[in-house]
Amino acid sequence: MPDPMLRSPLALAAVPAPDGREPGVTLHELRPAGLALVAAWPATLDRVEAILRGPDRVLTLGPGRFLVVGADADPVPALAEVLEVETAVVTDLGHARSVFRVAGPRAQDLLQKDLAFDLDPAAFAPGATAQAAIHHVGVIVHRRGEAEFELYCFRGFALSLWEWLADAALEYGCRVEASAF
Repeated sequence: MPDPMLRSPLALAAVPAPDGREPGVTLHELRPAGLALVAAWPATLDRVEAILRGPDRVLTLGPGRFLVVGADADPVPALAEVLEVETAVVTDLGHARSVFRVAGPRAQDLLQKDLAFDLDPAAFAPGATAQAAIHHVGVIVHRRGEAEFELYCFRGFALSLWEWLADAALEYGCRVEASAF
């Protein structure tokens, strides 16, 4: 039997059925192998940034604050091994966050409905990261590509955010695809 702590908070969520037309938005729940928050001290920031260059995806959240996303392996043990507390603090967020991918030609329109900053690629280019709120849920928004975004939210609010995304996407046509990473 699977560990109930590892079950998705969306396990009981309704999935909108495809309506026959090509959807403007595709939603995925992503399941990274692990997430780590790294907070560097000002005097060690250069060293921490050099250590974080590697196979994992690193999102800059602010000065000296990074979200490390492990696609194939949990980054927490390796980071805790190389980053001593005098250098940086590593916090395991693997069970604390849910991750969604919003993609498709209308993904930007969907997210712009409730985000209070401009998603135009000239203002928020691929690779950009911002902290904001959607449907009163705190999110980290990462633009992966021209029409692809990742949303990181607190696990306890995942179902509420997912339901808002699925409902708000229906006007564009919405397809929900299997979990992945």
